[in-house]
Amino acid sequence: MIIRLVASINWIFCGSYLRVNLRNGEEVAVKLESTKTEHPQLHHESELYRLLQGGTGIPHLEWFGVEGEYRAMIIDLLGPSLEDLFYYCNRRFTLKTTLMLADQMIGRVECMHSRGFLHRGMMPENFLMGLGRKANQVYIIDYALAMKYKDLQTHKHIPYRYEPLMVDGTPRYASVNTHLGVGNRRDDLESLGYVHMYFVRGSLPWQGLKGATKKQKYDKISEKKMLTPIEVVINYVFDWTILKKHPQLASGSRPRQRIPNSPVNLGSSIERAEKIPGTVSRNFGFRNSSSLNFSYDH
Repeated sequence: MIIRLVASINWIFCGSYLRVNLRNGEEVAVKLESTKTEHPQLHHESELYRLLQGGTGIPHLEWFGVEGEYRAMIIDLLGPSLEDLFYYCNRRFTLKTTLMLADQMIGRVECMHSRGFLHRGMMPENFLMGLGRKANQVYIIDYALAMKYKDLQTHKHIPYRYEPLMVDGTPRYASVNTHLGVGNRRDDLESLGYVHMYFVRGSLPWQGLKGATKKQKYDKISEKKMLTPIEVVINYVFDWTILKKHPQLASGSRPRQRIPNSPVNLGSSIERAEKIPGTVSRNFGFRNSSSLNFSYDH
């Protein structure tokens, strides 16, 4: 099938994907998995892509199959991840940028939940911007850990089951319940909240914790999350000293600005939000992604 055309030319690693230039000039993303792997995931992930096709911000699944010693999945080539953009913005997004991204990110999670699936892998690396005419659209990828939370025929909720956080997973954004071995829709949203807090502040309170083993490290992160009161988490995001310096903001005398419902040009808006005097812009080199010229300091 398509994979046989990939015999050539440009193979560029993009995270866990290969960026492939086909002989017909089309560029796609190819994810490979050895047929000898002990715990295969790619077939499961390709099934999720198939079931989610048509949803906004869901990459198009071009093909899945086996070629030689590899399973291969071909999807649309996308632009930089939000972690890439975060890095080039000196590891800090403005509140405005974070809220604009959050609007789309919540929509992508809602799409998965409405189809009966949990993502269970919320992290900035799994949200990518589009290319070309869709350069301002956020996409959600990597469904290797995704699972059903309801029966797709009866629509009844599947009973909770204990499933400890995978040792090779990412605990930074995991919900408290996920650490305890039980996860559901609310836990995807809790994880997403941690991602947004990370964008606004540049780090999370439990980053940098060490452990002799991965399990010990994960246990420390879990304990830190459970011992952190919600007031502290909220205060960590919002600097309440602003109200002390500007009490008129809390007086209610100024009307709250309404966020328009009309479509927003995310690329240009992010560029304006992140542009800082004395900085230079850098393009990521992705084809047709010129609207994503984020700024970073020398």
